[in-house]
Amino acid sequence: MSQSQAGAQLQVKLKTEQKCLDELKAAMNSAVEYVDKHYDKCRKLQALLDGEKAQLEQERTQLHLEQHEVDQLEQEVMQLQQKGGGLFCCAAPPRPIEGDVVIPRDAH
Repeated sequence: MSQSQAGAQLQVKLKTEQKCLDELKAAMNSAVEYVDKHYDKCRKLQALLDGEKAQLEQERTQLHLEQHEVDQLEQEVMQLQQKGGGLFCCAAPPRPIEGDVVIPRDAH
């Protein structure tokens, strides 16, 4: 084999290698674009989730405050009912006075 034929074969192989490298480079660039696009999408979704999480925490805090207020109001109502007066005194059955005759409601 002559030197020119060997050189020509090396040139063909070099061009083939260069073509493969260019295709690989194009594929890698496409992969990087794809990953970057989806990474940005994930970052935006994470920001939305962080906002939702913060809002849920605020709502949870507000719920606990309101539940505490309800508990206090229930306790006040129970105390007033035990005293026999207050807001619901007209709705509660009257307390029997000592010596009164008590007629059971089921007797009718």
